[in-house]
Amino acid sequence: MEKTNKLTHSSTETKYTIEVRGMKETTSLDTIRYYFESRRGANCDVKDIRFVPNKKMYLVTFDGNEDVSVIFKKEHKVDGAVLHVVEHVPPKYCKNKALITGLNAKSSKDNVTNFIEARTKQDVASVEFGDEESGTAIITFSKPVDIGQLQAVCKKRTLDGNHIEVHNVAESDCIIVKGFSPKTTSGTIEYYFDNKRRSGVEGVVKTEMNTDQGYCVVYFQDPKNAMAACENSHIIDKCKLTVQIFYDCLGIHHDEDKTAFEVPQPVYITNIDNKKLKFLLHSTLSQSQLCEQLQAVNAEITWPSSSDDNKVEMKCTLSKEKSGYQKLAQTWSRDVKEGVDKYLQSLQVDKHSVAENLHVTNVKTERTEYGESR
Repeated sequence: MEKTNKLTHSSTETKYTIEVRGMKETTSLDTIRYYFESRRGANCDVKDIRFVPNKKMYLVTFDGNEDVSVIFKKEHKVDGAVLHVVEHVPPKYCKNKALITGLNAKSSKDNVTNFIEARTKQDVASVEFGDEESGTAIITFSKPVDIGQLQAVCKKRTLDGNHIEVHNVAESDCIIVKGFSPKTTSGTIEYYFDNKRRSGVEGVVKTEMNTDQGYCVVYFQDPKNAMAACENSHIIDKCKLTVQIFYDCLGIHHDEDKTAFEVPQPVYITNIDNKKLKFLLHSTLSQSQLCEQLQAVNAEITWPSSSDDNKVEMKCTLSKEKSGYQKLAQTWSRDVKEGVDKYLQSLQVDKHSVAENLHVTNVKTERTEYGESR
């Protein structure tokens, strides 16, 4: 669906808004503002400008009484980058959906459903939570819901101790695809969903693939194609795909009921200074401090029987009961190695001369976050 280059009035008939893409990451908001206020841009005042991170674009708003159609008659270049400028079309909102923010991490689907149904006197068809740390969920009702009324009633009561907020949900123009083969590329997925004879839809704008987490987000020009894609069955490289509407406001949600979660493999530290290891094996206090530090990153240590066995094992203690375990698992090995390395660096080895041709090694600790002095 091509966007027209003719600007239209906003709902108040007083403003025009354009979308600006293609600028460099180093280009500032003020640079974009001043450019479009200059004769090179629209040659009129910018009433409002804001950056939309997930779409990597600026929304630039002008006074509706100004004629800014000249914008579309010339090329725009800022900081050496050619800008892509189109009219901003306000999103359409889903009549039977509401976005909930500020949720307690412990709130269950049953609790959310019962709370919302009691406030609206309407049936909740589904509750879709966002990622583990977002505190968000999209509520789908069996029929259209009055968002304003829901906002008002939710301010009067708390849900699991939290005051939640209610927002409109814009129609999504993208889908999230899972279940594809490891050999499937983002290009394969893009070409498939841009081929109406194969997928039943077309008009793909871009794809964002994450092979480590096994998903690909596909963006369409028209939200109707995103909806249609979810109604069809899709097979790529002999794998049946799971296709769902994707909402940026929810982020990537990992299903905590799935059994595919694998506990990270143990980490082995083998480069510990022998003198430091000997000190740790004989210092109950230092062992306790290191164990406490490792507990913070979901790890436990197995000490060797002697300093001659210069190999220390760190086991992962993550489980599905831990909030956000999927994200924690992705960085677990790195977090453990960094934690152990930081502690070992706090240990200082000094040699003191006590007699001719005789040296004794003294190991002492620097002040650490746990309060032990040098």
